[in-house]
Amino acid sequence: MRKRNRKQHPPGTFLPMRQRVFAITQLCIAFSLILWFAFQPFMGEYFFLKSRLNLYDYVMGKGTVARDLNFKERQINRFELLNESQKKWINEDAHLLESVLKRPFTKKMEDGLLLLFFEIPSFELAWIVFSIIISIMLLKKKEGAKAAAWILPFITLCYAFSNYYTVTPPYKSPDLILFPQEHTLLQDYLKEPLSQSIEEQRSQLKRGWDQFLLSQWYTEKGREHPLEEAEFAFTIERLKHYHTSPKRVWKSSFREQVNHILVAAYLFWNILFAAMMNLPFSKELERPIPLIGMRRTFLKSYFIKKKAPTPAR
Repeated sequence: MRKRNRKQHPPGTFLPMRQRVFAITQLCIAFSLILWFAFQPFMGEYFFLKSRLNLYDYVMGKGTVARDLNFKERQINRFELLNESQKKWINEDAHLLESVLKRPFTKKMEDGLLLLFFEIPSFELAWIVFSIIISIMLLKKKEGAKAAAWILPFITLCYAFSNYYTVTPPYKSPDLILFPQEHTLLQDYLKEPLSQSIEEQRSQLKRGWDQFLLSQWYTEKGREHPLEEAEFAFTIERLKHYHTSPKRVWKSSFREQVNHILVAAYLFWNILFAAMMNLPFSKELERPIPLIGMRRTFLKSYFIKKKAPTPAR
């Protein structure tokens, strides 16, 4: 079988291998961010709304959780005992969440593109655009592309300052007011140290949580299924906090402050990328030539190239 002849390219046609890897990696990161933002209505927003809607379904007896055959019927009866104003805002909030969750595919795509171009920070969008342009220019070996790579660390530095001084602080859920901390459950309700076993710890924290519900939220004594009554009252209070607190628009979460360690890693990568693109490379060896000892490396490669073959004996 005849071997396929490999096409030979003149030296300098492509970037050295390591620079190519960095340029392609930068392109992959940029396109991954585009997909991450554009498909948020199908991922992050969907799970956020679905988890919130499950709470409304739980209190109205529409949920899939059933501890026994009559659980849903008991839950419906509890919901019917609420006053009309409570039932009204619960139904309205649930209907609003469901309408947002079930909007058409085209509307979700439109929201994703609007998020990408108008909702994320300006410096982040600029970084995505310049990463794609500069990486393609580097792969095509356009003049000035290597120097232009230093634009990316500059944009990242501007993003870091913007993230520190001007963005919205991280969102704090209303649940932080209602849910007790672990040490509170252990000290005030469980009143025993945690076991070394993970399974036993789970059981202990569950008992502490049940004691917390019965102690704080079981107000109407004498009813059957006291733990269910307490959990129902606690969930109604959660929904009331969601209803009265400022509504969190899911798009605004992308303007919240990002962890400083993540931003530092982001800046380090872009500096490394720009430095790698501007290192001098040996065409024969396709390795970066260190700035110290450059003459020694050049002489070594020169003599390896010029050395005559040893005659066979």
